[in-house]
Amino acid sequence: MAEAGVTTSTYGLSEHFNENLMAAMASAGQGRAHYGQTAEDLIDPFQEEFDLLEALLLRRIRLRLMPEKGVSFEVLNGYSQDNEGRFILPDVALGADVWALLKIKINSELCVKTVGKKIKLISAYIDYLDHDGLEQRSDTSKLTIDLCNQETFASLEVDETVELRASEVRAATLQENAQVAARAGNWAAVDKIMIELVELGKDNEWIKATTARLRRYSIDRHAEAFSKESLYKSRRMKQRYVAKEEARFDMAYKPMASDPSFLRRKIEEGKREL
Repeated sequence: MAEAGVTTSTYGLSEHFNENLMAAMASAGQGRAHYGQTAEDLIDPFQEEFDLLEALLLRRIRLRLMPEKGVSFEVLNGYSQDNEGRFILPDVALGADVWALLKIKINSELCVKTVGKKIKLISAYIDYLDHDGLEQRSDTSKLTIDLCNQETFASLEVDETVELRASEVRAATLQENAQVAARAGNWAAVDKIMIELVELGKDNEWIKATTARLRRYSIDRHAEAFSKESLYKSRRMKQRYVAKEEARFDMAYKPMASDPSFLRRKIEEGKREL
């Protein structure tokens, strides 16, 4: 159905459902997975879906990544691939960025060139359906890096956006591991992971705030609540829509009614935020 243009989103209610199955169904259906602890808590995710449908610009986004010889990569978001090996990205909505975080490895033989020379790493293009439903392909983009010495490398500034996305993906991976451990009743492993999340949250207010909520369930050894919250939270962090001019997370910020709901960063996925 997804290949025919009909996506499937899933909604889990309360604690009496299989979150792994529901999330897998949404992934296979190229839709979104949501849950609420009460029926009222499902208002937020339903509104997100309606807001997103109204804001869609491009659909069926497929990212083709072509590494050069001696270069390999890993897409850390957990995006699935189609039969052609293209990565299935979320649809593009007005005012939102869709992103992918890559971990790239380069064979050392490519790095013996003269300092200042460029190394071509990956070429990429996107196939998509435009607003009229016509198939389109973007221009091909190329990712290159400049060879430099250790001293110059040490002086380079860290890209803040990449740093934030990387910390969120790391937090999401830790939460996925914690969910598996909680389902197995291994709370010692969960406690260890929570310590890592607290440390990671020192430089990211959103991770800090969401970890505090999640920690309550781990302390209470509430397996159902912890498992569901950690799974849905990790999916949101890895593949969320990002505002084009997104500011750092601020607990004191009160969303405006005009703010697209699919761009909001919630503290607890299973709870409605008024």
